[in-house]
Amino acid sequence: MWPFKDKVDEADWGRWVTHYGGPRLSPYAQAIANEYDHAVPFWRTVPFHLTGSSTERRYVVSNPNQYDTLIIGAHINGFDENNGDSGQQVYLNVWDNRTKLPWVTPSPIGWAPLTAYGGVDLNAMPILKLPEAYFLPRGVELVQSIFNFTDIQATNGSITWVGVELVNFDGRCAPLDVTLANGHKVRIGARQPLFMPLPLGRETFSAGVVQLQINAGSNYIQYTAPLDCDAEIHDVASADLFSQLGQTLDPDHLLIKITDMGDRDMWRPDRAPSTGVVGDFTQIYPALPFNKPYTLKKGHRLQVSVQNNIPSTALTNVVATIRGVRLCEY
Repeated sequence: MWPFKDKVDEADWGRWVTHYGGPRLSPYAQAIANEYDHAVPFWRTVPFHLTGSSTERRYVVSNPNQYDTLIIGAHINGFDENNGDSGQQVYLNVWDNRTKLPWVTPSPIGWAPLTAYGGVDLNAMPILKLPEAYFLPRGVELVQSIFNFTDIQATNGSITWVGVELVNFDGRCAPLDVTLANGHKVRIGARQPLFMPLPLGRETFSAGVVQLQINAGSNYIQYTAPLDCDAEIHDVASADLFSQLGQTLDPDHLLIKITDMGDRDMWRPDRAPSTGVVGDFTQIYPALPFNKPYTLKKGHRLQVSVQNNIPSTALTNVVATIRGVRLCEY
């Protein structure tokens, strides 16, 4: 008898990192698509209409779709190192007008860098997959909350959501739940994209603008917010760590350690180079995937410890975004 038979079916639930699996739907998304007669490619470009003001905030409500839609990934466009720093200094939160459930956790900031959502043009991965496909019912608006987080004074810009529209020829409604390949029944909406941004370093304010500073030789500790249900952590994306305003930085000497505070489970006893922990939009993997998703239990927090060993160089506005899947039923 196979000694680990109880572990074999985990992949059917979706507990694998999609970056390594190629352009395939997750088991959850595939189970939803199987309930429809037809699926067609979907693109929805959302312009931000930023005007270049510091700490500017905007809300863009997308028109509702005629059909149920699975949003699988995203692409960001219209930024460069002098205008939004390729999108990593413009921040975003997303929810739909039915559940009102934000994708980004409320603490310590309520937005995540654009580069944690999508790939950028001229990059090896111009479309970045979401941690899990998002089911947007027909007739429901998608809300994009944009925040010009720093004083870069970005203008315009857009995000393009990529996925599939799901069509039933007889017009029947979407099912309430789906059955995965391993026989588990999952309610549609029980797997929601999750973004946990962590601003690293000391936070200051000047004229209403946030400034984060990781001084040379300093150590800092940050925590994620405790969640109201279990979550799967899939990967980590960074902003302003590998480059800033078009200038290449040296992130090898910034060291990171992650600890599950609920179980006191250190993933390694000491810190690892940040290049082995987080991704960046300048790399092949904008969000560096884990070998296997990590289950963060309800109420637990992740502790992220960073140490700047870069000689005589301070890093500014570095944000690490932990991406995953919220396992709640709403």
